[in-house]
This record gives sequence, structure tokens and C-alpha cells, in this order.
Amino acid sequence: MVTIAGFVILVLVILTSKIFYRSVITPLGIYFGIWIVSFSLYQLRLIRYRDSSDFMLFLLFSSFLTFFLGSMTEVLQFSKSKGSYRVPMQTSLERFKRKVIRNEGKILWLIRIFLLVSFLGTILLWINLHSIFGSFGKIFSHGFLIKQEKLGRIVFANYMSDLAYPAAFLSICYIGFVDHKRLICYLPILCAAVRGLSLFGRGPILIGILIYINGYLLIRLQERRRPFKFYLVTSVILLICFTGSNFLLDLRVGNMRSPYRAYVNRKYLDRIDKVPRFLGSQKSLLAAYHYFSGPFAAFDATLQNRDAYYLGQASFTPFFRFLSKIKLANDEDVKKMGLRQVVRVPAPVLLATYLSGAYLDFGVMGVLFLPYILGFVSTGYYFRLVRRPAFLSLFLNIILLVFIEFSVLINVFRWTSMVITLVVIVLLGLYLDKQSTRTLTTSNSKIQPIPRG
Repeated sequence: MVTIAGFVILVLVILTSKIFYRSVITPLGIYFGIWIVSFSLYQLRLIRYRDSSDFMLFLLFSSFLTFFLGSMTEVLQFSKSKGSYRVPMQTSLERFKRKVIRNEGKILWLIRIFLLVSFLGTILLWINLHSIFGSFGKIFSHGFLIKQEKLGRIVFANYMSDLAYPAAFLSICYIGFVDHKRLICYLPILCAAVRGLSLFGRGPILIGILIYINGYLLIRLQERRRPFKFYLVTSVILLICFTGSNFLLDLRVGNMRSPYRAYVNRKYLDRIDKVPRFLGSQKSLLAAYHYFSGPFAAFDATLQNRDAYYLGQASFTPFFRFLSKIKLANDEDVKKMGLRQVVRVPAPVLLATYLSGAYLDFGVMGVLFLPYILGFVSTGYYFRLVRRPAFLSLFLNIILLVFIEFSVLINVFRWTSMVITLVVIVLLGLYLDKQSTRTLTTSNSKIQPIPRG
């Protein structure tokens, strides 16, 4: 019954999104699509989790409502000021295309600089791993140990390698409006993949791919009729992400025993064994299911085990980590929040949705208020992009969609790499928008005003 209610909500949200946004590929549609599908997987109980508490279900559906209300607040606000967003003669997207073309040289130079720094940082990480294990073969055979113990990580090299993400934001602009065949614009994905391999983590690779997918969708959002090729390419990319993610997991855990097998009914194991091998092994498929279903059980456990209010430390850990270094926050509390602790429900689960951090920080009000803010802000920037595209609005839309797509797993701004990316793309967006305005003003300065009288 709860699952049916979820799908009824999803259908209503899709209709609402189609009416107000004229598209389903919106923050509202993506948020509800991901959350309802993941919650339905959780309700299947292929892995044995504890029964859902009424309190968890109440907060979960309340968070859906507040996200929807936040989005509708911005929709109503936009509808009142719709006239001020009208663009005469040419579409807003065509104007933005001209901005990108005018800044083509700057964009390419910035991509080159960020890629160079990022590749240097990634090479340093691999050199350090090689010095620890002595050969690349031993590195790949100790993937689980490297992941668990965070071996081979150099702080400044990590920060350097993070610059592959800003390069990806710039690349999607170039691909979308200037030249989609430019090879350098696809190198940020390669850099993110090599960095992800050095950490034996799937997150860095998925984030890099999602930046491209989100950027492509947002750039094409004004096209009323999308060709079959559009959906085919998107589906193939998502399939590659899924299979590649499972391959990396198999590479990391090797011959280790699956921690979820003991919590799965035998008949389900037999069905999983019949899945085509190219999609992944039994171990990786169970892990993939756990990633999208387990966070709900972990969120339920969080609701029963909070011992204090952390006032932002659980949701914005990198900021408080910085404060602890200048003695403005308790270092032990920050380290505690930075640890990903296994929750047994009874199956072991690592991730607990972005709502868990909100609850640890501010209680019930956090669970209700944060989705409202997310709905309001993501919808606001979406409408700004649709009516008056700019570098900053495009970059912020992309990163907000990344947040939404990971929200059922974790708050991505708990990762320092994403905080660095946010700061850099905001600065880039402001710089490129200012350069576009300056270039336009200079080109128009030769036009003399018509004297009056």
C-alpha cells in the first residue's frame, strides 16, 4: 500500500511538472523519480531490513511534501514576474550560445589549466600508491584495503585532482554550443575515472559522468521534440555507468565474501544468478541494490539513535572541519561526523540519505526545512536558466541536480571535493558572465546614440 501511494504521488508530480515546467526533466521530476523508485526497491526487501517505523514513513512523506511546496513557492513567484523574463526577437538559449562562442578561447584555456593541475594531482596519487605496494598488480589486489584505510592519499594531490570537475562544467558548455567533437572536452571524465580508481571508489567517477549528463539535459531542455537518439544515448550512458560501477566494485573486493548474502532469501539469490554476467556478479548486484534501498533502513535507525543536536556538523562537515583547524569548532566532534559508520539493520548499511544529516543537526525541523530549501533553490535556478541562461545559472543547476541525484544516498557537500567544486564553479560563472557583459558592452560602444530634439 505504501509503495502504491508512492507511485500515485510520482504520477501526480509528473503531471504537475509537465504543466508548470513543460518538461519532466526538472528538479521536481528527478527528485521524486529517484526517491520513489529507490523507496520501492526498499519495500521489496530483497535484503532483509528491519520493518519501517511509522515515524520514518511520516517524516519521509512529509519531506516529499515540503520539497514540493518549496518548488511550488518558486513556481508561483516566477509566474507573477513572468513578464520581466520575456526575451524579444531571439530565444534566450541562442543568446547564451553567442556568449559561449565569444568566450570560446577563455573556456579552452581554463579547461587546459584545470586538466593539467588535475592530472598532476592524480599522477601523484598513483605514484604514492606504487611506492607503498611496489607494483600496480598489488595495488589492484589490495583495493578493499586502500578504500577502507584510505591508503596513498595526499591532501594537496586530492585537492589538485578535484579540479577535473570544474573542467567538466566548462567542457559541457563547449560541447553543447561550440564543438562536440573537441577531444579535450572529454578528458575530465578520463581524469575523474583515473582518480576514482586510485581511491577504489565509484563516487568520483559517477559525479564526473553526471555532470555531463545533467549539462546535456539542461542545454537541450528547450527542445520540445527530442529525437530517439537523445533517449538512446542517455540510456546507453546510464547502462555503462551501472555496469562500470559494478565492475569497479568487483575489482575492489576481489574474492571477499559478500556482506549481504547472509541476509537474502535463497530464491532471490537463484534469480540474481540468472542475471546476464555483463551487468555484474551476484556480489556487485546485491551491493547495487543495497546502495539504493539500504539508506531508508539506516535513516530509520538514525531517528532512534540521535544523542544530540550537531547544528550543521553532520550536513556541512567540510566547513566545520575548516573551523576546527582554526580552533572554532571541536575537533573530536567534527572527526566523529566525518566517519562513515556502519549501521546494522540487521544488514550492514553505510549510507543513510541526506535527511539523516538534517535530522542529526536540527531534528524534525531539519528534515522538513532542508527539502523545502532544496526545492525552492533548485526550482529558482531552473527558471533562471530557462528564461535568462548564464554560465552561473547553468553551473549551479548542474551541481544542484548532482546533489538531488545523490540525495537518496548522501549529502554530497559532506565531501570536500564537492565543496571545492562549488566554490570554483561559482567563481568561474561570475567571471565568465562578467566577461560576456564586458564584451557585449565593448562591441556596442561603437554605436552612437541618436541625439534627441
